[in-house]
Amino acid sequence: MKTTGAERADASAPIVRGTPLPVVAPARMARPPGVRPVRRAGRALLARLGSAASRVLPALGLTVAMTTASAAERVTLPSLDAGATGAVELVGWWFAAPAVGAAGAASEPAVAARRAPAVALFHGCNGAYAPRSQRLTRQMLDYAAFFNAQGLHALVVDSMRPRRVVEVCTRGRGEQPAVTIAARRLDALGAVAWLATRADVDSRRIGIVGFSHGGSTVLAAVNRRDPAVAAAPAQPAFAVAFYPGCAPARRHGFEAALPLLILIGDADDWTPAAPCVALVAEARGVRPQIELYPGAAHAFDIDAALRFRTDVSNGVDRAGVHVGRDESAARASRERLAAFVAAF
Repeated sequence: MKTTGAERADASAPIVRGTPLPVVAPARMARPPGVRPVRRAGRALLARLGSAASRVLPALGLTVAMTTASAAERVTLPSLDAGATGAVELVGWWFAAPAVGAAGAASEPAVAARRAPAVALFHGCNGAYAPRSQRLTRQMLDYAAFFNAQGLHALVVDSMRPRRVVEVCTRGRGEQPAVTIAARRLDALGAVAWLATRADVDSRRIGIVGFSHGGSTVLAAVNRRDPAVAAAPAQPAFAVAFYPGCAPARRHGFEAALPLLILIGDADDWTPAAPCVALVAEARGVRPQIELYPGAAHAFDIDAALRFRTDVSNGVDRAGVHVGRDESAARASRERLAAFVAAF
């Protein structure tokens, strides 16, 4: 399937209704002890070195403190969610792996000759964009940059705005969200099918990665006990769920047909870790892997200080939930993610 509505996103472009989203610089990544930040001259040098730097520096035991995602391209793709008016058309932001370049930069046979693996990224309940903005969140940009640096294409999938929903975090306790996990599961399966048709993607090496509500989406999209998953036209090769809500998946019974990694803080009071630990112990099929981060709350990898959200009542405590960065967990999870993805 060819991309439609492809447009280039330029960081210097003004935000105007109907134009593609400008891309902002990603959040600064955690710096391991003993590694100095990359200064301006160093960044220029790395830009000239290109992909060679990403291969040479790790071999020398060095780490780049900041990476930048490739230029974003706006694409549209169909969800497998068929609503009353037909299939939902999703908006995606495509960050091509540096070695391959943007779609259309080379002839199709030339691109196919150097196919790269790809990941689809699924945002949390706040949506793909920064509040009151047309810009992707720093988290989405940061992970797009991370996967580009690993040699993977990245596709950020927006499940909210195509359905005219901004966020689903602040619903009442027990209230059904406007965009459900069941609907987003079909978004994920649609994204995998779309990626599998691209000439520049290695269809055998497609992954899905989600955060919070998106993490729950990932669990739903790899549970082969669900008929929609079993019947999907394409399946991912691996999956990663950051701080997902595991209780519903455990309640329905969980059976994964592929490697799954769950990353969650043991102090998470929005989507607690205990159901995830139980899900891993009880799962059928391929046994999921799980990493628990001591003292880390929900969204431990975002670029925002820990705070107590009183506008969220569907956590462990009706009064609110703790959300925010834990530097140790953010760094350790990034290292664990890199090691997991490297196997594919």
